[in-house]
Amino acid sequence: MDCSAEIVNWNGTNQWDQYDSIFVCSTWDIPKDPQKFLDWLDKRERLINDKAVLIDNVIKSRYLSHLIQIIGEDYLKGNAITPSLFYSRKGNPVDNIKATGGSSLDDLLGERDNSPLWQGKPVVIKPVISADGIDTCIYNRNNIPIQLMKDQQHLLQGPEAQQHFDRLLDRADLRGVILQPYLSGVEQGEYSLIFLAGKFSHAIQKPNGFRQDDSTKRVPVSLASLPTGMIDFCHLLLKVMSQKYRKGSLTRVRVDLFQQGDHFVLCELECTEPNMNLQRFSSKEQDSLFQEYASAIKNRTLEL
Repeated sequence: MDCSAEIVNWNGTNQWDQYDSIFVCSTWDIPKDPQKFLDWLDKRERLINDKAVLIDNVIKSRYLSHLIQIIGEDYLKGNAITPSLFYSRKGNPVDNIKATGGSSLDDLLGERDNSPLWQGKPVVIKPVISADGIDTCIYNRNNIPIQLMKDQQHLLQGPEAQQHFDRLLDRADLRGVILQPYLSGVEQGEYSLIFLAGKFSHAIQKPNGFRQDDSTKRVPVSLASLPTGMIDFCHLLLKVMSQKYRKGSLTRVRVDLFQQGDHFVLCELECTEPNMNLQRFSSKEQDSLFQEYASAIKNRTLEL
């Protein structure tokens, strides 16, 4: 079966019914008008990944809270999801987001400081709906040294952190704020593993440190060179996600994770607009990966 593809803007005026499938990618402008994008998704059919997957992935509190419920967040005892708190001004049970109740950032964090997963640690603050690390900062509440941080402007102290927290809460269209303990394992380099139709495709490792976003310094990693047990944890994550949705819903996924001590911790499971990092591979490898990528999209299109 011959196929053709057309690159279009989701925000355009296309006749969407003319397409056999709509493959969503590179939508890094979502935070500019997230509700408009969610409304667009809601009206579309034959999406890749599936609509329910994309909506839950855009509203990060939904899929992260689901994974935490099933897999857990205790990285001291085993492989885990990054511990996460989700807050907005009024709360939203559908999004698994709690109301702040007028509490300050320090008050909310103080409620968690009896847990060794949180106690005294710097805290990552980011919007529930975000892309490309926009508005992601660290509240270094106890002045703990943070190694290999690319840009010190993202390191906040008390009043600055509260202001950033309030500013994100005031953006109701971003759905809320995610608070996560800063884990030093990221300083050893985050891994990104790509899966197509449930099968491992390729992987890279990012430079050591927080928000080290220079894509030219990402290094391809073969399956055989991945840390022992990492691929198994990724398959578990995909299994849990697949069981939540209909068969074949996850066509393309990027799993971002790092090692924290002896265990693996998930940062993000990106299903909406993942950078596939194909440019870090040789021309010959890219040709093979592009064919694999296209086949996954074509096969899913035939299923829809």
